[in-house]
Order: sequence, then C-alpha cells, then structure tokens
Amino acid sequence: MGSKHRQRDKQRQRDKQRQRDKQRQRDKQRQRDKQRQRDKQRQRK
Repeated sequence: MGSKHRQRDKQRQRDKQRQRDKQRQRDKQRQRDKQRQRDKQRQRK
C-alpha cells in the first residue's frame, strides 16, 4: 500500500513539474511575441 501511495505522489509531482514547464514556456513565447511586435512597431515609426 505504501509503495503505491509513494508512486502516486511521484506522479503528482511529475505532473506539477510538467504543468509548470508548460506555463513557463507559454510565458516565454508570449513575451517573445510581445517583444517582436514592439520591435515591428518601432521599425514602422
């Protein structure tokens, strides 16, 4: 029983890590897009 519970905890932590990584990558992408758009506007002026 104990080992099963431990495995579930491992799985939960792995899921948390994966979601955190996804969020971080999404934020990076969003910021990169913002920066690109800002550069475009600057060049337009």
